[in-house]
Amino acid sequence: AVHAAAATALGELREGGGPVVLWCRLDRLDSHTSSDDHRVYRTAEDIAAMRDPVDLFARRLLDEGAVDEDWLERTRSRLARETEEIYDRVAAEPAADPKAIGEHLFAPAGDGRRAAVTRPCGGTMVAAVNRALATGLEHHPELVLFGEDIEDPKGG
Repeated sequence: AVHAAAATALGELREGGGPVVLWCRLDRLDSHTSSDDHRVYRTAEDIAAMRDPVDLFARRLLDEGAVDEDWLERTRSRLARETEEIYDRVAAEPAADPKAIGEHLFAPAGDGRRAAVTRPCGGTMVAAVNRALATGLEHHPELVLFGEDIEDPKGG
């Protein structure tokens, strides 16, 4: 369905039809951050009805005879192994120097801007982002925020 909609949109674009938005409704299978428990704002029925697109596609390939269980298992094992190898490689990379964390983030002092508050806030990434946004709103009343999850029930 996405492929068909994208093909139609692409044709319209190539004919000069202007901007196109593909509105795709997908199941988000889990909370997307440690501070976002989707059980707070989704019903148990909603969560039980979610469908994993990877599992659906695997079932379709099996049903159509395009692959067999052995191929599927080998592929899943290979991808899991490759993912672990990538994770291990990235985890072994050197960490950034914590003393340089603020470099290139703030304007130099004395240029007419208020100096940034750089004391650590601890906690989660969400707490840090929320603190940064709150600081921005406090120091810049003209600041307007747009985006996903800004308002309740699950917004920060």
